Amino acid sequence: MGFIIRIKSGITNLYLIKGEDGYLLIDAGYKFKILEKWLKTLNIGWDEIKFILITHHHLDHVLALNSVREHTNATLVFHRKELSALKTGSSPRKLIPLNFRVCLLMLLSSFSKTKPVNIDEKDFIVNKDTDVLRDFGIPGKILHTPGHTQGSISLLLDDGSAFVGDVAMNYFRLLGLKKRPLVAENYEAVFKSWEKLLSAGAKRIFPSHGEPFSASELEIALQLFSKKEA
Repeated sequence: MGFIIRIKSGITNLYLIKGEDGYLLIDAGYKFKILEKWLKTLNIGWDEIKFILITHHHLDHVLALNSVREHTNATLVFHRKELSALKTGSSPRKLIPLNFRVCLLMLLSSFSKTKPVNIDEKDFIVNKDTDVLRDFGIPGKILHTPGHTQGSISLLLDDGSAFVGDVAMNYFRLLGLKKRPLVAENYEAVFKSWEKLLSAGAKRIFPSHGEPFSASELEIALQLFSKKEA
């Protein structure tokens, strides 16, 4: 676990994972200055970031991405179903609030489009589950875990550490999330992605929002919602 660094960028967790010749950054966040300050504190140069894995295209994960790319020569890794949203800065797909309390929060919050991202030829577009990052010294695989968005992806390391973006949250407990995302394009797909992560060997969940938690908690939540559906 020593090669995993969590960076708190406002409300969003970013993660740095050490590879053989640099770092993988999971998401770019929405506050470039915070990431810049963290890297200075950690004594990590921009040129040491070799890959940026984008779990999905939402504002709080990619708003700072263009600025980050200006400082690095990093390769982007993202799912093909996020390509259009990244290139245009918006998605036509509708997000469904989890419950009435989340609806109220959304009314009080400011939601805006993000900025279009330039995609390079060297960027890696994920079409299916892959362990392509092993060549970089990251012992794990990228899993397609849709639900929050169609193109959401997670990184599952061999030790069971799972970096899941927003397909699961440990945040805003007063809203009754119970590990579910605040909003999603398809909640049924969210639960299927939970099943996939657990079946693949996830042991500890590292969400983009909230504290890391045991996969057993995710399993309990999955059982709860499966019973409700039954």
